Parts: sequence; structure tokens; C-alpha cells
Amino acid sequence: AEEAQLRPWPAEVRASSEPLWRKLQAGSASVTPDFISEEEEALLARELEPQLRRHRYQDEHWDGAIYKYRETEKSYWSKECNEILQRVRNAAFLPGVPQLAQVHVLDLDKSGYIKPHVDSVKFCGCSIAGLSLLSTSVMHLVSEQNPQD
Repeated sequence: AEEAQLRPWPAEVRASSEPLWRKLQAGSASVTPDFISEEEEALLARELEPQLRRHRYQDEHWDGAIYKYRETEKSYWSKECNEILQRVRNAAFLPGVPQLAQVHVLDLDKSGYIKPHVDSVKFCGCSIAGLSLLSTSVMHLVSEQNPQD
């Protein structure tokens, strides 16, 4: 019966232990490759570019967690982009869970990266959804309570 509750995961997903793997598959997290189409990805990127273009790449974030990046927050989107982002929200957040109005956007330089860190609930809310545009990415998630996971 427990096996029936586990859903297949993309080959790219790794877990540090079998118990963690089962916990993730049972619903603690979700990974959806190609969640948006290439056309939708291009639409989001085109809408973000004018806002990002006004920022130069920074060497280091104020908290030391991000290197070689540009960032912005965006509240207002075109109807088409808003529909794409609503699909992300619907997939990532449970109904009734408060969400931040602004979308936090990071653009990493080719040599840029994000170091391990704990996001502030004040700035990020209690859940996160990552959407990688224009390049592949790797997101490592580590439990604060069980760092070995």
C-alpha cells in the first residue's frame, strides 16, 4: 500500500538516504522538469529583461549567500506571464497558504552561484518554488533539523 503512494521522480533528483527518498516521494517536495514550455520561458525572460538591464551584476549579496548576480522583485506582469506564474503558484503552494505578492528574480552571471543558506520566512514566506529560465540549474535542499538529509 505504501508503494502505491510513491510517485515517479525525474532521474535528476537525488536523496541522501532511502528514508528521505521515500519521504520526498510521498509529498514533502515536488520536482517537475519542463514545467513551462520554451515559449513561456522566453516570454518570462523578455518581460524581465528591461527591469534586469537596469541593474549591473553585483559581486556579493549583503548576506554573503549569492555571488555574481543581478536581482529584482516584480509585482506586475502581463496577462500571459501572470497565467504562467499562477500555474507555478498552484503547483507549489497549498490552498489558503499566504503568498508574497512579489516574485523574487535572480539572474546569475556565468560565474555566479548561490551558496547554501536558510531563507528568511520574512522575505521568502514558508515555502519556495524555483523556476530556472534560459539554462539548467541544480538546487540542493538541506534540512535544518537534519543536515545529514
